[in-house]
Amino acid sequence: MTVTVIIDDERLKEALRKIYDYEILFKVTESGVVLQGFNSGEERTIHCDVYKNTRANYPERLFPRDEIRRWLELGNGKFKIMFVKDYHIGTYRDYTVEVIEEVKV
Repeated sequence: MTVTVIIDDERLKEALRKIYDYEILFKVTESGVVLQGFNSGEERTIHCDVYKNTRANYPERLFPRDEIRRWLELGNGKFKIMFVKDYHIGTYRDYTVEVIEEVKV
């Protein structure tokens, strides 16, 4: 399965280029909260640490890949993911990331 994603934020493009065998196309906008798209219709809030730090002693962190894989396998791929922490120059920003298209191969 491949999930296609559009990323508006240049700093996230590199970090989110590939998740295991998934390619994800995200639409990123300021602020948001929910993950939607389970077959049951339930909503979840996902707390993901996503930040890039220019200091060499801070590794880049991504959202939990194994859980993303599980969500994609369980659901229909139509959901929103909230990045709670995008750490950049000492500030925190929130992003809503929405999977807008899913292509199964």
